[in-house]
Amino acid sequence: MKQLKGLVVGAGYFSRFQYEAWSRIPQVKIVAALNRTVSKLEDIQRAFKIPRIAPLAELEDVIKTEQADFIDIVTPPESHLEIVRLAA
Repeated sequence: MKQLKGLVVGAGYFSRFQYEAWSRIPQVKIVAALNRTVSKLEDIQRAFKIPRIAPLAELEDVIKTEQADFIDIVTPPESHLEIVRLAA
């Protein structure tokens, strides 16, 4: 089976549960994590061995360069529409 490449958007409290869950699925590799504040991603990057972190403003570029299969949005609900529009 092909390994799926994913992006995760978010670095708040709940996001750690998502990153941890993804790390337990061998068929999934999180290739990048994005957040409005990149410094909040540094611990997550080290803990879960994520190759790339970037500001949310670079989402379109990260999608193109990483060729992700999916995006996991782990941000407050009111921000989801904006992120989906950037990803579309």
